[in-house]
Amino acid sequence: MGRDNRGQEEKMQNILEATLSVISQETIGGTRMHLIAKEAGVSQSILHYYFSSKKDILVRLMQDLKVEFNEKRTRDIDPVNKPLQENIEGFLKQKKDIIKEQREMDIAQFDFFVQSLVDEDLKKVFQDFFKAWYDEIKEVILQSDLPQENKDKFAKNMSHMLLSLMMGASMQYLLWEGDDFDVDLYFDQAEEMFLGYLRGKL
Repeated sequence: MGRDNRGQEEKMQNILEATLSVISQETIGGTRMHLIAKEAGVSQSILHYYFSSKKDILVRLMQDLKVEFNEKRTRDIDPVNKPLQENIEGFLKQKKDIIKEQREMDIAQFDFFVQSLVDEDLKKVFQDFFKAWYDEIKEVILQSDLPQENKDKFAKNMSHMLLSLMMGASMQYLLWEGDDFDVDLYFDQAEEMFLGYLRGKL
């Protein structure tokens, strides 16, 4: 990649990071192009050179976040070569790390969900973001020693359940951070409960 291309990519990433920051402060509904430009330290004309609209930025942001999280999961998850428990621990660890270390991203996920209810383009991007998660959890369960009868349907449903446990943790941590919600204990017990149920089916 040439120097000019690297510079453009860095500027685009700076804009996307600024967008995430603005969303966490203003929500998607309150996010404006001039606020993103100010946060990114660029002029609005520069911002419009890279993105023609707020929706364009939101779509690219979700696509980039999907790639980032998929790459992280690749390091922790291996349905074929790792045992079920280690893979489930990997999913839970990644989500707990996001909750504790990437607050802006956690806030944005809920805002993207709300926006996806009224915008079909964002809904498709958001569904795609989560489908990668669902599919990987499902594959981990399918690779286990579960009985074959209705295995695909069971694995699909369990992937939904694990995602619900993880997103429920995000919601409660944002509501009760520093108060009544112990995120470490939550994830320890979620792992024990989820794996205990799966083992009961083996």
